[in-house]
Amino acid sequence: MNELCIGMGFVFLFFGILIFVGKGDYLFPELKRAKKQNGKIKVKRLCRNIGIMIILGSAVLITAGFWQTFREKALFISMTIWIVLCVADVIYIAKSRRYKNDKD
Repeated sequence: MNELCIGMGFVFLFFGILIFVGKGDYLFPELKRAKKQNGKIKVKRLCRNIGIMIILGSAVLITAGFWQTFREKALFISMTIWIVLCVADVIYIAKSRRYKNDKD
């Protein structure tokens, strides 16, 4: 179990950093399309937000991989809290004007 947590944690960390620094359009063609539409979405802010959420998930997994007590007692609640935060973040992104350009 700890090898799986460590492996998945580093995969999450790699992709989280990749998205955070703005290279996520190689992974998700929708981001490249959004950049080409020139202005409906602030892609850089959105990538940073999503990257941070993925990096937080990787921190939980890596901690669980290296620390057995955490894995036994707090992994489930930590992942549940992370999922709830991700859902809340998606709702915030959908309703907020922070990620939309107001050039109209």
